[in-house]
Amino acid sequence: MLLLLIPVLMIIWGFWWIRKPPAYPKNPDNLGNFFIGYRTQWALKSPDTWLYSHVRYGRWMVGLGLVSLVLTVVYMFVLTGFCLATEFSVRRTQERLTAGESGYVDEDDLWLWGMFYNNPNDRHLFINDRTGSGMGVNVGRPAGRVFMALTAALILGLAVVSIALALGFSAPFEAHIESGTLYFEHGMEKYEIPLEDITSLELIDDLPSARRIAGTGLPNLVEGRFRVEGYENTRISLNPEEPPYIAVLTPEFSRIFALGTPQETEAFYNELEEALS
Repeated sequence: MLLLLIPVLMIIWGFWWIRKPPAYPKNPDNLGNFFIGYRTQWALKSPDTWLYSHVRYGRWMVGLGLVSLVLTVVYMFVLTGFCLATEFSVRRTQERLTAGESGYVDEDDLWLWGMFYNNPNDRHLFINDRTGSGMGVNVGRPAGRVFMALTAALILGLAVVSIALALGFSAPFEAHIESGTLYFEHGMEKYEIPLEDITSLELIDDLPSARRIAGTGLPNLVEGRFRVEGYENTRISLNPEEPPYIAVLTPEFSRIFALGTPQETEAFYNELEEALS
């Protein structure tokens, strides 16, 4: 019962604090400093505290799994949207209260959307954040724009690579023989081996001792380039939880692979053995 009561109380407190009107200073010259402090309060007392606690308690109660993942994603979207809406609301209030005031010291015109420092006349590339102890980049400098562009490209590239890898992991294992050539494909892993180059064919139940050079070594997927005892220049693509595996050896390289199920692997091995005979 206590686990349910704590996040509820934190949510109630959060809504009370959000609706609590700020105590504006009587002296208009202090409005700039007031809003700096007000933003600092939002950085420290944002809904992150009570929303995060609520989600954490929810994760403890429902356990890890799909429900937890959905709650975490929903939490991130809700928190981001709420904080952005709050920031822009504070900015509109600030612009209204400081219109025409000469004593305003917050330099709000130098911050794009209140988040990115844009001052071509400032020679510093890295500057202190408006709140907290973090560092930011001066996008008004050419080097700052390049730095931000590279950062955005890196983040986007990581997302694209992650999606590509996820699609590759879930791709089916496929193999066939056509025009005297063995074709194998799983995601980005592809083999084309002329049958006349194959010097040895084996069906093995245990994967030999292998050391990964480049690739993936998951419990349900071993794929990439490996150094394997007894084999030369070896590439592997298989699910180690579902033997047997097919080992194809040529004078220049070795390939160890398997299909989606043990039955499919054994059937293709028999087909390949017949094609080589």
